[in-house]
Amino acid sequence: MPLRFPLLILSALFGLTASVFAGLFGSGPESVDLTGERWFPPITRQQSFSCSQQVALYYLFTAERNRNLQQSSASPARRFSPYLAYSMLAGERTGRSHVVDGWILAREAGVPLEGDFPRYSRTLMHGYDRYLRAMKHRVKSWEILPVTDERGISRAKELLASGHPLACDFQIKGTLLRPLQTSGPRARERIVAQWGRTGPGHAMVYAGFDDSIGFDFNKDGRITNDVDLNGDGRISLIDHERGAFLVVNPWGGAWGDRGRAWMPYRQHAASKWPWSGSVARVEVAPPYQPRLTLRLRMRAPNRQNIIVTAGNGKGRTVQPWMFSHFPATGGNGTLWDSLTSLRTPGPHLSPGSLAAPDGGPLETGHDLSALGRSAGYSLEIRPARPGTLSGELIEAIFMEYDTSGRLARELPVTGFPLKLPASGGQWLTAGGR
Repeated sequence: MPLRFPLLILSALFGLTASVFAGLFGSGPESVDLTGERWFPPITRQQSFSCSQQVALYYLFTAERNRNLQQSSASPARRFSPYLAYSMLAGERTGRSHVVDGWILAREAGVPLEGDFPRYSRTLMHGYDRYLRAMKHRVKSWEILPVTDERGISRAKELLASGHPLACDFQIKGTLLRPLQTSGPRARERIVAQWGRTGPGHAMVYAGFDDSIGFDFNKDGRITNDVDLNGDGRISLIDHERGAFLVVNPWGGAWGDRGRAWMPYRQHAASKWPWSGSVARVEVAPPYQPRLTLRLRMRAPNRQNIIVTAGNGKGRTVQPWMFSHFPATGGNGTLWDSLTSLRTPGPHLSPGSLAAPDGGPLETGHDLSALGRSAGYSLEIRPARPGTLSGELIEAIFMEYDTSGRLARELPVTGFPLKLPASGGQWLTAGGR
């Protein structure tokens, strides 16, 4: 009781529930529900197989940014779109991507807000200004946490109590949901009695927990944490019937109870799905202001075959992330981080043509701040496979900005428009050398 009054004052001042503040100050709340926070995004239904990017960008990245700013996520202008990342990453064969890949893209190139790319499309985002706005919103880092024992579960609960939603991954095909109560005030709520046993994984969000919620897995008429359920002669997480995370499914409001269900902690120890042994959180980078960018208008039948390199005339070069084939750096050796597609060499773009939605040239923007300022710049475009480049390059302009984001200088690359030579080529701005 002595803690309650100051927590209520702090929650009123900072827009957090008392349970979140209890987590911040170490009192260990028995339950947390972040979906009631104004900065938690509305539960929505994913498009196509975009669950990983829904979780990585729409839910976690949006929630972290708006929690930091103490602003609502009700408006699309304050929510991040998952669909540029998904359009870039989704292959034709599976149509799937990974949570960490979305965070890599957001770290390297930024992520657009929902208003700039609201729906999934096989075409990429069109419009330089949209890319420029996206560059400002970056991921700083992410953390992947093991949760196969009580220590890991406790750490996950601490993060949730501090206001950090988490990503999880289970097989979804064949999942069994059961009513939390057969009647009464919680009869519409659901608990995961079993995750799927076949098929691919499915990314979801942990948005809270409740230590009092349980399920009678061994059907002995009791809900216990001290009975050896699996007969291994010891009591561990797999034997816990009480305690559950609040999981939000990107399938939307038709799943579970308005898109939510309770997921017993023990499922992390019981599941055979390799990805289920971890959860992940993301950290937002400070606002970023690019100092040098490239505005590019180009059309090509095979976007995976294009490699772009920009130079500053002093021997330094940068490959814009979208058109680079270099693998992403970093990684912490965990399963979630090591199996992402962007950790391996090859194109960062999904298969398909490079074109605007109307079939014309696609206009993109690329951060080249690492090049530094120069009197002039160079642009090289070459094919990934020798002698197979085709398409047309309409315009390329290097754009310099001051520290406040005002455009200071434009340097067009000379010689355009033109049809791209099969073997590629190199072109210069008027001051290039």
